[in-house]
Amino acid sequence: MEFSTEELNMLSFPMVAGVLTWLVTQILGIVYMIKFKPDKKNRKIEEAIRRGHVVKGVNNGRWDGHNNRLRDVKDDTYDAEYVYEVNGKKMIYKYTGHTLPPSTISLYYLDNPKKVFPGMGMSTWARDMAGLRFALIYILPLVFGALVMLALGGIP
Repeated sequence: MEFSTEELNMLSFPMVAGVLTWLVTQILGIVYMIKFKPDKKNRKIEEAIRRGHVVKGVNNGRWDGHNNRLRDVKDDTYDAEYVYEVNGKKMIYKYTGHTLPPSTISLYYLDNPKKVFPGMGMSTWARDMAGLRFALIYILPLVFGALVMLALGGIP
């Protein structure tokens, strides 16, 4: 089977190197995401649920939005207090974050009811990890492959 010059141009060195770079970086991204264990907080939540250490925190109506006063900078933080009850004893959980606090949240604890932590819905950690996962698996390999193609003489 013979290849025409048009087919050989499609298989030029910059193109093959770019595709190989894309493939290798995609594989490395997938391997990194498999080895990186972002579910440590999920395991803590599962353990708290297994022990029955789940309480509902109710926003007591007190929250404050701190503004940076500069419109260009998005550094708004919110503080809120949630009241929860364990064994008839009322306690307060103080929240600080960049998202508007909801009216009720699920709070979890392992051994000490004073050391509660919110579920995944309260923080933006899961969304940040999803964005990192998307970038590592899809965007970065494409960028690296295109950069290699351009550095070696361009795309035919």
